[in-house]
Amino acid sequence: MIEYLSFTTCYRRKKPSSWDGQIDPRNCPHRLARYLVSAIAGVVAWACFPLTLAIAGLTASEVVVVVNGDSLDSRTIANHYVKLRSIPDVNVIVLGDVPSSETITVDEFREKILKPLLNQINQRGLASHVQCIAYSADFPTAIQIDKDLAKLKEKLEILTPIGSITSLTYTYELTAAGNPSYAMPEINFYSRQSMKRYFTYPGSAESEEQWISIQKLSSRRRHNEAYKQLLELIKKMPNQYPLRYLAAAEACLALEPEASVQLLESAIQAGWSSGGYLKSDDRFKKLRDRDDFQLLEILLDNDSGKWQPTIGFNNRAQWAPNGVRMLGPARPDHPGSRYLLSVMLAVTRGGGTTVKQAIDALTRAAQADFTHPDGTFYYSDTTDVRSETRKPFRDEAIAELKRLGFKAEIIKTPLPMRTKSILGIQFGTPKFSWLPTASQMVPGAIADNLTSYGGVMTTPNSQTTFSELIRAGAAGSCGTVTEPFALAFKFPSPFLYVHYAQGASLAEAFYQSVNGPYQLLIVGDPLCQPFSSAPNHPIDTSLRQLQPGETLSIAPSLAGVKYGDWLAMPKPAGQRKTALATSRLVLQLDGSSPQGGAVQPKVNLALKDVPPGYHEVQVLQIADDPLNQRSMTTIPVWIGPANSIQLSVDTTGTSSSTESATPTQDQPKRFSNKSGPISVSIKASEGSTELTLLHRAETVAQADPTAKNSASFTVAPEKLGLGPVRLQARAKTADGVTITSQPVWIEVTP
Repeated sequence: MIEYLSFTTCYRRKKPSSWDGQIDPRNCPHRLARYLVSAIAGVVAWACFPLTLAIAGLTASEVVVVVNGDSLDSRTIANHYVKLRSIPDVNVIVLGDVPSSETITVDEFREKILKPLLNQINQRGLASHVQCIAYSADFPTAIQIDKDLAKLKEKLEILTPIGSITSLTYTYELTAAGNPSYAMPEINFYSRQSMKRYFTYPGSAESEEQWISIQKLSSRRRHNEAYKQLLELIKKMPNQYPLRYLAAAEACLALEPEASVQLLESAIQAGWSSGGYLKSDDRFKKLRDRDDFQLLEILLDNDSGKWQPTIGFNNRAQWAPNGVRMLGPARPDHPGSRYLLSVMLAVTRGGGTTVKQAIDALTRAAQADFTHPDGTFYYSDTTDVRSETRKPFRDEAIAELKRLGFKAEIIKTPLPMRTKSILGIQFGTPKFSWLPTASQMVPGAIADNLTSYGGVMTTPNSQTTFSELIRAGAAGSCGTVTEPFALAFKFPSPFLYVHYAQGASLAEAFYQSVNGPYQLLIVGDPLCQPFSSAPNHPIDTSLRQLQPGETLSIAPSLAGVKYGDWLAMPKPAGQRKTALATSRLVLQLDGSSPQGGAVQPKVNLALKDVPPGYHEVQVLQIADDPLNQRSMTTIPVWIGPANSIQLSVDTTGTSSSTESATPTQDQPKRFSNKSGPISVSIKASEGSTELTLLHRAETVAQADPTAKNSASFTVAPEKLGLGPVRLQARAKTADGVTITSQPVWIEVTP
């Protein structure tokens, strides 16, 4: 049962008893502007730690791709994207009974899409590290939320009753609980805003009186008392580094220099990174000649100090209303919200693109990673209200981009004309066509148009949808799924490109730039990161053949520069184009929970209890920067004898004869979707049962329970989707061990 109180107080609910795991909603009240809402709240042989709270950012092993199992388009686009990005098999979730209409009710969304998806995440053991949900094509894009909004006792005209599938997934805890707070203007605490936001009240009602008292003491120059009360508040909210910073400032004003320096150091260790803000803060002027203070200043970023810094996303953390990422166990006086980044890979019906256009866009985006392209970010400034809505922060965003070493310009036309090398474009116009502009976006560019129906995918539509920008070469774009009114908080701010330019992934950049995203449909490649300086150093990806109990040895590269040295480079950040050194190495076995530790010249992964057959080890190279920029490499491993299980695909009528998978083969065979079923055979060791054919994590066919050692199947190509299809055999050996074959890649053509 859910109990809803006044709009100006707090929504309270009970935790659903049918859920478990880290993805589940949890009861956690917090303050939101002038009203309160509720937020739902493998073994490594070197010194290691479980990474349930250790990393931020986004990489392929943290993306779950969701497929509409009844849609050929959805399967096809997912096939291509999963292959392009090396998404682990366990991260591909196929849902059945997905509604076929473009608009569905919020109850249908919860029961047929969101809850089955979250249940699968829990059951597959992904809750510890999943960061992003990427829907393939043929999912409803618009969700009718009038039933949830009716629970509000105070109605706001700006809360129109349609939300998007991506944004309601982003606020999954609130959405699953039926809590309409997901539609609030400032519900996205991960978004970055003015630095002043850090110093708004960060806790729950229990400590609000103390916070007010501190403000009064400070304004009355009773700094010693304010400083001591802040120390008490820090005990309740240890993650709140802005409180530590404030305490350091009050201690300095109270003539306690030693305490001030110590508190400032603790603030930096807890997460404070803005050197620009500290540099302009006159409260510390009496410390500026001290050596220990100057050493602390060296540790900080040389930013402008006006905006909350770009930060890597972390679903394992709670995000406080003042934008602080809180790691560790939840504390009653230090509440926050958790989110899941969410995008659609493509929309192919109604006003969407063709399947080919969608695949081309995803391919182009995947090739853009770490390329550091040259070009210019453009902002359109016209008299159209759609353009003027985001004008207030346009100059500041351009100044930030230029400070980073990028080119950024304002244009007086809706679109850039005859312009090459566009890194990004933000504009506002109801109808447009890209082709006549003769302009070109670089691979990885983001294009963002503010207009009422830019994300309304049903046809006819009186306005141009974001699909026009995807066709034009954008790696990602967005649009609202209903009339949103010209309200800036519902759209990405001009700082979208600042976050992207600093190395954030496409999904992170979008969600850091929109305060109230509930109507925004985001489409594109969530992993695209052309400006990332992640340690993307080569690792040997040849197939490793091991005997049971042997260790897998990995020799990571020690190339690159540490973040501190990277900051000291003379060029602006955007012009360094230098890969960071690997600070930590994180390993996952078959997409399981990550384990890792400090990088070393040689790392041994103990495979003592790993069953024989085929496995994959995902290797994440992580930098020591605030974004935790990183890359992922997959190492294939075969354990035990090569003939323990084999999968054969009949390639009659293709370019080669029948082939069986061995630990050294990975060549795709081409099949036409019109040429009839595909014939496959499984051969396993003596006494094997439960012979199963898999397409990634999905069971495609299963032999009769009485069958032993071998089985044959025929599979309709349309059940697999077009494009690159990865088939594997699985069986239970005579001694009860489940074993999986080397993958066989086939290419299903139209």
